[in-house]
Amino acid sequence: MNRVEVSNYTADNFEGENLPEIMPDYKVELGFGEGNNLDVTSDPASVESAKAEIDDIVSELEGVADDIQHLTANPDNLTGNVFDAGRVWNPDGSDQMNSLNDDDVLTGEGDNPTLNVTIVNDTESKDLNIMPTLNNIATINTEFTADANQTIDLQDATGIKNLSATRIDNIPSQPIDIDRNIWTEPTVTYDNIQSALETATVKNSNDNTNVDMIFDHSASALAGDADEVELTLSNVQMDELRIDSLNEEGYETINLVSTGSDANSLNTLTDEDIQILNISGDQNLI
Repeated sequence: MNRVEVSNYTADNFEGENLPEIMPDYKVELGFGEGNNLDVTSDPASVESAKAEIDDIVSELEGVADDIQHLTANPDNLTGNVFDAGRVWNPDGSDQMNSLNDDDVLTGEGDNPTLNVTIVNDTESKDLNIMPTLNNIATINTEFTADANQTIDLQDATGIKNLSATRIDNIPSQPIDIDRNIWTEPTVTYDNIQSALETATVKNSNDNTNVDMIFDHSASALAGDADEVELTLSNVQMDELRIDSLNEEGYETINLVSTGSDANSLNTLTDEDIQILNISGDQNLI
């Protein structure tokens, strides 16, 4: 009953809000149990503690929804703190499109400027290799939901510190040469990352054991001899997670955190220069 009371309190406080838009990690921030933010037990004090946590979140998010910059199907030149690049439609509403496109110019301001992206099967342009101009965008959260290989090319992006990939679809291989049995390799890619990341995250991408996730860096991004990144896996079952660069450089230290509600599994973890791999978290990694 205590969790019901807290759930109702949450619903009352966030009524009418688009939680995935204003708080991409809302399932963790407002969830119960191990790995989530709210610890509600039979103790009445835990209810009051959870309500206080919710009040703090509401205070932090106050006004965020009004300040979100929404991308359109047209070229966008926007400045703000939070950008939403969701699915849009062509003028007659017959075809879905990606609102993030090569012609977009986004400039971040304030604390942790964030771009939230959803990539869908773009039936209008069919372009799934997207190269926007991003100035001072610190965090990109992308839902890679299309049924083919997808790339966000960051060659014209500055300030990137945190990259997250989620909801990766089980992409089928496509034939290149059937007679020679040559097929495409299903991949999801952040390409041409211009500087070392602080965090890289893959989450909520289950049963994708033939799909590779690639964090590909520019030639000079990982040229140092002490590059370090926190790599988080949450509810992930994939083929290969690869971190590389044009100069075959990588992170010397990877701090891998395994979390989520199910065991995480990778067939292969590849990093060009790894010297230290620290593994922690509350979920098995197999």
